[in-house]
Amino acid sequence: MQIAQYLEYAVYLAVFGMIFAAAYLMNSVPRIGIPKNVRRYQLKRNLDTVWDRLKTSLYDESAEKMLKEAGYPLRLNSSRYNLARFVLSYMAVTIVLLDWLAEGGRFPWSDLGMVGVFYVLTVPKPGWPVFYLLRKVRDYDRLDKNRECFVLYSMLLNEFSIDDDRTCSLYFMLQKMSVYFTRIRPALHKTLALYKRDPEQALDAFAAEVGTPEARDLAQILKSVDATTPARARDLIQSRYDQFRISRHENHRRRLKNRDLVGYVITIGPVMAILFNMLTVYWQMVQDLMNFVQSR
Repeated sequence: MQIAQYLEYAVYLAVFGMIFAAAYLMNSVPRIGIPKNVRRYQLKRNLDTVWDRLKTSLYDESAEKMLKEAGYPLRLNSSRYNLARFVLSYMAVTIVLLDWLAEGGRFPWSDLGMVGVFYVLTVPKPGWPVFYLLRKVRDYDRLDKNRECFVLYSMLLNEFSIDDDRTCSLYFMLQKMSVYFTRIRPALHKTLALYKRDPEQALDAFAAEVGTPEARDLAQILKSVDATTPARARDLIQSRYDQFRISRHENHRRRLKNRDLVGYVITIGPVMAILFNMLTVYWQMVQDLMNFVQSR
């Protein structure tokens, strides 16, 4: 069957699903003797209730932890990931069955089996492919965060090196520099929100939010910097500069190693696809031969 027909089935399925969902929501709101704005509010409340129940049923604590460590790729939390996984599998099964009903022939056990394999392999549990994929995404996310931590470290060093006698406020420096970052910006905002109440707790929150050894070292240095003079702060930061530079080089080497691994996967992937295609053709020939022998 052509791809266009599959897309057509998918569109029909999505339209009918939205129609049934709208009918359910509209039917759940009484309409007689109730003002329009009240009905609109009740419809929104029913929609929020359905969505909250759906999120609760789809929530997975272990998957949420893995996705959080990976930086929520594509803004996916556990509820959204499981919803996308279920919807894709359901649509694939529906399209396969509609194709079978429209075209006839043998029941598509192999196609349904492939959908089942996809549903099982995408389980967000330790030991499954998604777990290793998210761990790689987490490593890349941490490398980006460590790179930005090093940039922040360098900017602070430059700021304290401008004038030894000038009084420098760590709070205002972090506030000014936060706009230059993307990966550690939420951690910096959380630090700034807690800083006036308890600077040490705020820096600990920064280390916990970023979640890398380099961020913990940076937080410890900033605790010492915040309690000393600008000249002493510059010396403290300068004394750890070489260590941070070596750490950055090691992170860069790990990034290159991960790129090599991705290159191997991209190279081997087409070969495995060709082998799978050959085995599929061979299996189909065997099935046709067995059916021909049984028919005689």
